[in-house]
Formats: sequence, structure tokens, C-alpha cells
Amino acid sequence: MAWRTAWADVSNRYLERAGHEERINHRSNAVRGLDEIPTIHEGPVARQMEAMELVSDRCEINRQTREQNKLIRAIRAEITKLTNAIMTSVTALAKALETARKGILLLRYSWLYYTGAAKKLDERIQEIQSDYERSLEIRKLLREKSKHKKALTAELKALSPTSFLRRGEIKCELAAVTEDMEELKSEMSVLLAGFDKADPEHMKEVKQRFDAMTANKAGLERVAANAAASMDAEIVKYSELQEQAETVDTDELLTARMELRGGMTVEVREKIKNTCGRNYDYDRFRQADRDVSALLGEPHPDEQRSVIRKLHRAQEQPDPEKQNRKNKRRSAKAERQRLFSGLLYCADCGSKLNFATCKSFEGKQDHYVCSKYKNGRSDCPAHYIRKDVLRELMLERIQAVNAYIRSDMDGFQEEWLHYRRTDQERDIREDQKRVEQAKKRLANLDVVMSRL
Repeated sequence: MAWRTAWADVSNRYLERAGHEERINHRSNAVRGLDEIPTIHEGPVARQMEAMELVSDRCEINRQTREQNKLIRAIRAEITKLTNAIMTSVTALAKALETARKGILLLRYSWLYYTGAAKKLDERIQEIQSDYERSLEIRKLLREKSKHKKALTAELKALSPTSFLRRGEIKCELAAVTEDMEELKSEMSVLLAGFDKADPEHMKEVKQRFDAMTANKAGLERVAANAAASMDAEIVKYSELQEQAETVDTDELLTARMELRGGMTVEVREKIKNTCGRNYDYDRFRQADRDVSALLGEPHPDEQRSVIRKLHRAQEQPDPEKQNRKNKRRSAKAERQRLFSGLLYCADCGSKLNFATCKSFEGKQDHYVCSKYKNGRSDCPAHYIRKDVLRELMLERIQAVNAYIRSDMDGFQEEWLHYRRTDQERDIREDQKRVEQAKKRLANLDVVMSRL
């Protein structure tokens, strides 16, 4: 620590002599009381890659970190400005709270991004480590069996021609050792094919890549921890704003906040898109939005958004003939409209709700009842809902979804397209998995054919 202090002092003296205003500080952001996300060490290899117009993971992380720190500083300056200017106006309080939430959302996305990247890297590391350690074990076994084979061959040559019994034992042992070595070589060939290497000596490059990935994972975990610490500090500031908002009308404040929420969420999303570029993940952003609502104790309109997923799934229509057999029902004698027959199920037993009506019923008496309920003679109690009540509930839900769509048309369009892309990406992953399995199978067949 002493040499870091001395280095900072000497550097600052020379900067002052040269007339520069910049200064070096050897202390960490946490010690200095800064909530910004620190950058990681890049190193000469990463700089050389950037000079060759290649993208280095470390340099890319630092670029995104600097952009996020810039956004965080701007959001904090806006919060300070609003805090100093208001505290009695509902509109200003709503804007201050939503601005603070915007900063927390940005930090939460950053935390999810870095932890997700570290997790994926760890999975790849575990995969490489397992295969790499197995290759080292195979090389060790091959060396041992090779020595054993040489010893047996030497012993066989030294035996007299009359030692028939021992010569037979050695030959059987040599055959077994040779077979074991061939199996180990075949396994090694499969492992080398997985690493795209032709010679076991080239496994040193795999070890170097493994070490570099381990170092990158540690860097990502440090950045994620710092993002989490910054987010905790922002939540404390948000709580202070909430305490100041206790003097105003709660419903009026919530209404004012909801009017600002859509625009500010879109603003954060666009800033993250511009910062992360092709690394932006829509699922991660939605998860961050839900997490922030949970952390701040706020309701989140997940139920409304889940309707969009159901609408998307409704596109995958089942076989009409099977659907007709499954939902086959008798026509109503009262000739009344049955909008929901075959679509409603009992919450307790899972059976369908049947439409109940007759000519003596008034329209408001029509209802749906559990198909397993038989006047108290079954395990399932009476479950029913009137048709008019059900229509009102469905109308309210449709109106809520329409309101959500109108409040954030871009977000709705992006979410709708996201589910379509998800299906396509799932099909692509399945095809790639089949291709990888076929490649491994071909590699095994090549090994087997080479031994014939």
C-alpha cells in the first residue's frame, strides 16, 4: 500500500508541474465513498487486440462500465436537482422518485448482465476444465501403460523359448494393455476433436484459454459486486425520498408516478441499448424491471403482460379434428350464446366448467358449474360463476391490456416480437445441438474406422 501512495504522490507532483488539473488517487472507489462501478485491468494483450481492430472482452467491459457510470452520474445530478427544488409538490416528488427508480433499474440491469456473463463463463470453464483434466489423466495413463508394455516386451525377449507358461501369460497381458491403450487413444481423439486440436501437445493453448477465462470471470464478479453495492446506496436514497413523500396524498402520488413510469422506462431501455449494443437482452431488462419493483415494494403489471404471452401461444392452433373431439359439447336447448364453453376449468379438481341454463332461466341466471359436482355427492364442492360476471371480468382484463399497449406501444411491439424470436432461437438451438451430436458421432466413427 505504501508504494501505491508514493506513486500517486510523485505522479500528482509531475502533473501539477506540467499544468494539468487531473490527479491520481491510489484508493479504491469504496474507500473514497464513490458509488460508481470501477473498471478492470485491461493489460497489454487486450490493448494489442484493440490496436489490431479486434474486440477485447476486458476493453469491452470497461467501455460499457464508463458509459454506465456516465448515465449514473447524470441520473444522480438530476435527483439532487429535483430534491433541492421540491419536496412539497406531488408532481416533483413523483418525478424525483421515478428518476431514482430509473437509476436503480439501470444498476440492476448491470448487475444481471455481469452476473449472467460470469455464470455463462463459469459453465464454459467447467466444461473445458472437465475435458482438459480428463485429457491430462489419459496422457498420464498412456505413459504408464506404455512403460508397462515396454517392460513386458523386454521380459518376453529375455525369456527362454522353453518358458511356455510365462510367455503365454505375458502375451495375454500385452494384448490387454494394447487394447486399453487403443481405447484411451480413441477417447483422446474425441477430446481433441472437441477442442479443435490435432495434437495432444497443443493442449497447452487450451490451458492458456482456461486461465484467461478464469481471470475474466473474476473480473466480471468484481464488477457485479460493485454494481450491487451502488444499487444498495441508491435504494437508501430512494427510501429517503419515500419518507419525504409521506406528507402528500398517496393515490395522487401513485397516479403521477404511473404517468411518468412508461416514458422513463423507455428512456432507460434505449440508453441500455445504446450502451450494450448487440449484447442488449430484452429478457434481462424485463427481469430487472420486475426485480426493482420487488426491491422497492411496488406492484408490477406482470398479470397484464402475461396476457400477451397467452395471446402469442394462442397462435399455435392444435389439430382441428382433435380439438373438436376434445371440446365436443351438446347444443344448448335454450338457444343462448355460450362464449366460454370448453375454455373454463375448476380451480380445485381441474375439471371443465359446464354451461348451465334452461328456458325458465333469465339471462342473468345462466352460469358455468364444475362438471364433477353432483349435488354434494362428489369430492369437489360446488364451483360456479355467472356468465354476466365472467363477461365483465374478461372485459376489464381486455381493457387493462389495451391500456398497457397504448401506454408503451414500442415496448409492446418489442415484447410481441420477442416471443416470436424466442421460438425461432429455440429451434435453432435444437438444430445446433443435433449438429454437434452428429459431429461427435462422426468423430467416433472416424476413430473406429481407423482401427479397422
